Amino acid sequence: MLNNTLATITLWSWPAPIDAIQDDFSINDLWLQNQYICVSNISDNVNVDISSFDRPQINGRWFLSNFKRWRNITLSVTIKWTSKTDMEERLDNLRKEIYKEESILSWKRADWEYRKIKVNCTNSPEIFNHYNITFLKTDITFESLEPFWYKDSYQSRNITSKTSNFSEEITNEWKAVSDLKIYIIFNTASVTETKVKVNNEEIIINQSITTGDILLIDWEEKIVSLNGTEIDYSWLFPSMWTSSNFFTYTITWTFDLDTIILNRKNYV
Repeated sequence: MLNNTLATITLWSWPAPIDAIQDDFSINDLWLQNQYICVSNISDNVNVDISSFDRPQINGRWFLSNFKRWRNITLSVTIKWTSKTDMEERLDNLRKEIYKEESILSWKRADWEYRKIKVNCTNSPEIFNHYNITFLKTDITFESLEPFWYKDSYQSRNITSKTSNFSEEITNEWKAVSDLKIYIIFNTASVTETKVKVNNEEIIINQSITTGDILLIDWEEKIVSLNGTEIDYSWLFPSMWTSSNFFTYTITWTFDLDTIILNRKNYV
């Protein structure tokens, strides 16, 4: 006598991502949300250091400030293919992009512009189970040493026709500390030293500058250039904190200049 066995067959279907219609992801312009690859979840975690000190004769500690140090992001990804060749090509293309140094991860939700972050892949295990015939699931882990999402657009402030040392108060309208790009256009000049201080951070350029020169202080690329050629500098690239910032330009000898101050629209 034969026993009848009830077999349950589960048909695999494409996993629906969080807010599937609303979310888009890409890594170095390789789209991660299409008919062949799908992000089903994102874990986004900022690591924060808290600065404090002991309170004598009082229990506990006193809070000073906190610093956002780096960011860990994990994408849960499913990859779909139709053949062995197709599988190899899709996995190779994905590996090629995620393992590039300082890759650009983009994320868009319905109420956002695209927000981007510079990341490095720290882990991407590919686990094949016996049922993985046409698809593979993996978690891709990234670490960002610059812990803020940003938009491609900038906040801009133009200051014109300055002929003596000056200070300006500028408000950072966005949600996190911003990197700066500062252009200084010398309409006329006989300059030996340029200092730009933002709050308590100052950068110093000991370089002869003459009429028509353009000086660029670029925190994002971490360079200082004069007329497109990198030059030496000392001390720190200044950052722009949230809310009010005090910019002080101290320039030795004579000049007439315009300056353009750009900062990223950053988000925690």
